[in-house]
Amino acid sequence: MRKFVLKAHLILACFFTPYILLVAISGTAYLSGFKGEFQKTELKNFKLELPVDKKEQESILSQKINELGYELNYEYVKFAGAKKIFRPSSRDHYVLESEGDLHRLYLMQPNFLRSLMELHFGHGPKVFKQISILFGLCLLLVLISGILLGLWSRAFRKTSIIGVGVGVISIIVLSGLLF
Repeated sequence: MRKFVLKAHLILACFFTPYILLVAISGTAYLSGFKGEFQKTELKNFKLELPVDKKEQESILSQKINELGYELNYEYVKFAGAKKIFRPSSRDHYVLESEGDLHRLYLMQPNFLRSLMELHFGHGPKVFKQISILFGLCLLLVLISGILLGLWSRAFRKTSIIGVGVGVISIIVLSGLLF
């Protein structure tokens, strides 16, 4: 059993290391105030009355933007107030800002750091979002298997218990859960 857990721990940890690095780098950069940038280029203004239904709006806008000569490559539209964001936004994408029946179409081009942020926020391609969910589950398995391996080893048992204990206490204290 221990050999199987060790092998699974190793394989999962190695496979998901790039994801761990992406989350760690983008999260640390974001919390340090480095959020990346979008280059925003205004492309067209147009008037168009839209229905209330968002699915109908998406269909009409998609057709209109294609008629204007812009190729839409998107998976879904995020409706955010007067903005319609054609996602994924981890790559070049369009944003439509609306005021009544007047619409402004923008091309949004994220730099590398902003692309990482968008992936971290879950604004990337749907397949990446699904892999990220799998990553989260596998990360739990890697952490649990690491603790188990430490507890199963006489040489690392005390260190494992102290490490987990200090980690739990620090999360409780630093998050203000008890104080």
